[in-house]
Amino acid sequence: MGRIEAPTLLVWGDADPLVSREMQDQLVRSIPDASLLVYDGAAHTPRWEDPARFSRELAAFARALG
Repeated sequence: MGRIEAPTLLVWGDADPLVSREMQDQLVRSIPDASLLVYDGAAHTPRWEDPARFSRELAAFARALG
């Protein structure tokens, strides 16, 4: 993970039954230039559960990269 050179956006739902917050925090620490978006009440697929928010935030992330 430490060799990833691309800015990385992690998206996680806090009701995810498969991936814990601790796992997400470990990924953020392991991947240089990673950031984490937490979707309150979303499960394992926040992009499906709130596609409008996901699209907005993904577009903003891409724009910020220049």
